[in-house]
Amino acid sequence: MDKRNSLWIVDPIESRAKAISEKYGATVASFEEILENSEIDIVDICTPTFTHRELAVRALKAGKHVFCEKPVALTLEGARAMDRAAKKSGRKFMVGHVVRFFPQYIRVKELAAAGDVGEIVMARLYRGGSFPSHGIDNWFADIAKSGGVFVDLSIHDFDFLRKRPSVM
Repeated sequence: MDKRNSLWIVDPIESRAKAISEKYGATVASFEEILENSEIDIVDICTPTFTHRELAVRALKAGKHVFCEKPVALTLEGARAMDRAAKKSGRKFMVGHVVRFFPQYIRVKELAAAGDVGEIVMARLYRGGSFPSHGIDNWFADIAKSGGVFVDLSIHDFDFLRKRPSVM
Protein backbone atom coordinates (compact mmCIF):
# COMPACT_ATOMS: atom_id res chain seq x y z
CA MET A 1 0.00 0.00 0.00
CA ASP A 2 1.26 3.50 -0.88
CA LYS A 3 1.34 5.13 2.57
CA ARG A 4 1.70 8.61 1.04
CA ASN A 5 -1.78 8.42 -0.43
CA SER A 6 -3.49 6.44 2.28
CA LEU A 7 -5.84 7.44 5.03
CA TRP A 8 -4.78 7.21 8.66
CA ILE A 9 -7.14 7.40 11.62
CA VAL A 10 -6.62 8.18 15.29
CA ASP A 11 -9.61 7.66 17.57
CA PRO A 12 -9.68 7.02 21.32
CA ILE A 13 -12.68 4.74 20.79
CA GLU A 14 -11.20 1.57 19.36
CA SER A 15 -14.47 0.31 17.84
CA ARG A 16 -14.92 3.53 15.84
CA ALA A 17 -11.33 3.45 14.62
CA LYS A 18 -11.78 -0.16 13.53
CA ALA A 19 -15.06 0.59 11.73
CA ILE A 20 -13.51 3.50 9.81
CA SER A 21 -10.47 1.38 9.04
CA GLU A 22 -12.62 -1.37 7.56
CA LYS A 23 -14.93 0.96 5.64
CA TYR A 24 -12.26 3.18 4.08
CA GLY A 25 -9.11 1.09 4.23
CA ALA A 26 -7.55 3.42 6.79
CA THR A 27 -4.56 2.60 8.93
CA VAL A 28 -5.28 2.88 12.65
CA ALA A 29 -2.48 4.65 14.51
CA SER A 30 -1.68 6.69 17.58
CA PHE A 31 -1.23 10.44 17.34
CA GLU A 32 2.46 9.96 18.07
CA GLU A 33 2.77 7.57 15.10
CA ILE A 34 1.13 10.18 12.87
CA LEU A 35 3.56 12.85 14.04
CA GLU A 36 6.58 10.59 13.54
CA ASN A 37 5.56 9.44 10.04
CA SER A 38 7.43 11.63 7.55
CA GLU A 39 5.13 10.57 4.73
CA ILE A 40 2.06 12.12 6.35
CA ASP A 41 1.82 15.75 5.24
CA ILE A 42 -1.43 16.98 6.76
CA VAL A 43 -3.35 16.38 9.97
CA ASP A 44 -7.10 17.02 10.22
CA ILE A 45 -7.97 17.77 13.85
CA CYS A 46 -11.60 16.82 14.48
CA THR A 47 -11.44 16.61 18.24
CA PRO A 48 -13.17 18.40 21.12
CA THR A 49 -12.38 22.11 21.15
CA PHE A 50 -10.41 21.99 24.39
CA THR A 51 -7.84 19.68 22.72
CA HIS A 52 -7.23 21.76 19.57
CA ARG A 53 -4.39 23.90 20.86
CA GLU A 54 -2.22 21.05 22.13
CA LEU A 55 -2.77 18.79 19.12
CA ALA A 56 -2.35 21.53 16.51
CA VAL A 57 0.84 22.89 18.07
CA ARG A 58 2.31 19.40 18.31
CA ALA A 59 1.41 18.63 14.68
CA LEU A 60 2.85 21.93 13.43
CA LYS A 61 6.07 21.38 15.39
CA ALA A 62 6.29 17.94 13.76
CA GLY A 63 6.17 19.62 10.34
CA LYS A 64 2.58 18.80 9.42
CA HIS A 65 0.09 21.10 7.73
CA VAL A 66 -3.02 21.36 9.93
CA PHE A 67 -6.72 21.64 9.17
CA CYS A 68 -8.50 22.24 12.48
CA GLU A 69 -12.20 22.01 13.20
CA LYS A 70 -13.85 25.18 14.45
CA PRO A 71 -13.81 26.90 16.83
CA VAL A 72 -10.06 27.15 16.64
CA ALA A 73 -9.56 27.50 20.40
CA LEU A 74 -11.33 28.39 23.62
CA THR A 75 -9.17 31.45 24.26
CA LEU A 76 -7.45 34.11 22.24
CA GLU A 77 -4.12 32.99 23.72
CA GLY A 78 -4.81 29.44 22.50
CA ALA A 79 -5.47 30.70 18.98
CA ARG A 80 -2.37 32.88 19.07
CA ALA A 81 -0.23 29.94 20.20
CA MET A 82 -1.43 27.95 17.19
CA ASP A 83 -0.77 30.90 14.88
CA ARG A 84 2.76 31.31 16.27
CA ALA A 85 3.43 27.58 15.82
CA ALA A 86 2.22 27.73 12.22
CA LYS A 87 4.39 30.73 11.41
CA LYS A 88 7.43 29.19 13.08
CA SER A 89 6.95 25.87 11.28
CA GLY A 90 6.24 27.41 7.88
CA ARG A 91 3.27 25.06 7.52
CA LYS A 92 -0.27 25.87 6.47
CA PHE A 93 -2.92 26.14 9.17
CA MET A 94 -6.63 26.44 8.34
CA VAL A 95 -9.72 26.48 10.50
CA GLY A 96 -12.75 24.53 9.28
CA HIS A 97 -15.26 27.35 9.01
CA VAL A 98 -17.32 25.37 6.52
CA VAL A 99 -20.31 27.71 6.38
CA ARG A 100 -18.27 30.33 4.52
CA PHE A 101 -18.06 27.89 1.60
CA PHE A 102 -21.78 27.06 1.42
CA PRO A 103 -23.19 28.37 -1.90
CA GLN A 104 -26.08 30.19 -0.21
CA TYR A 105 -23.76 32.12 2.09
CA ILE A 106 -21.41 32.96 -0.77
CA ARG A 107 -24.36 34.29 -2.77
CA VAL A 108 -25.52 36.52 0.09
CA LYS A 109 -21.98 37.91 0.39
CA GLU A 110 -21.93 38.61 -3.37
CA LEU A 111 -25.29 40.39 -3.26
CA ALA A 112 -24.21 42.49 -0.29
CA ALA A 113 -20.85 43.39 -1.86
CA ALA A 114 -22.56 44.43 -5.09
CA GLY A 115 -25.01 46.64 -3.18
CA ASP A 116 -27.96 44.67 -4.55
CA VAL A 117 -29.65 44.49 -1.15
CA GLY A 118 -29.14 48.11 -0.17
CA GLU A 119 -27.23 49.36 2.84
CA ILE A 120 -27.01 46.68 5.51
CA VAL A 121 -27.46 48.20 8.94
CA MET A 122 -28.43 45.13 10.96
CA ALA A 123 -28.23 41.37 10.72
CA ARG A 124 -30.11 38.76 12.69
CA LEU A 125 -28.86 35.20 12.56
CA TYR A 126 -30.23 32.07 14.16
CA ARG A 127 -28.74 28.71 15.04
CA GLY A 128 -31.25 25.91 14.65
CA GLY A 129 -31.20 22.29 15.70
CA SER A 130 -30.71 20.47 18.91
CA PHE A 131 -27.76 20.79 21.26
CA PRO A 132 -25.17 18.12 20.43
CA SER A 133 -24.83 15.22 22.83
CA HIS A 134 -22.70 12.85 20.76
CA GLY A 135 -19.28 13.93 22.02
CA ILE A 136 -17.09 11.81 24.28
CA ASP A 137 -18.28 12.29 27.87
CA ASN A 138 -20.80 14.83 26.50
CA TRP A 139 -18.04 17.47 26.33
CA PHE A 140 -20.33 19.87 24.43
CA ALA A 141 -22.36 20.37 27.63
CA ASP A 142 -19.27 21.40 29.60
CA ILE A 143 -18.76 25.11 28.90
CA ALA A 144 -15.13 24.90 30.04
CA LYS A 145 -14.48 22.35 27.28
CA SER A 146 -16.73 23.61 24.46
CA GLY A 147 -17.21 27.31 25.12
CA GLY A 148 -20.95 26.63 25.05
CA VAL A 149 -23.38 27.42 22.27
CA PHE A 150 -21.99 30.94 21.93
CA VAL A 151 -18.46 29.79 21.07
CA ASP A 152 -19.17 26.45 19.43
CA LEU A 153 -22.11 27.35 17.18
CA SER A 154 -22.42 31.15 17.03
CA ILE A 155 -18.85 31.24 15.73
CA HIS A 156 -20.36 30.47 12.30
CA ASP A 157 -22.44 33.65 12.47
CA PHE A 158 -19.53 35.84 13.56
CA ASP A 159 -17.37 34.36 10.82
CA PHE A 160 -20.09 34.97 8.22
CA LEU A 161 -20.61 38.59 9.27
CA ARG A 162 -16.92 39.46 9.00
CA LYS A 163 -15.98 41.48 5.94
CA ARG A 164 -13.58 39.27 3.98
CA PRO A 165 -13.72 40.12 0.28
CA SER A 166 -10.63 38.02 -0.41
CA VAL A 167 -12.32 34.86 0.94
CA MET A 168 -15.77 35.24 -0.54
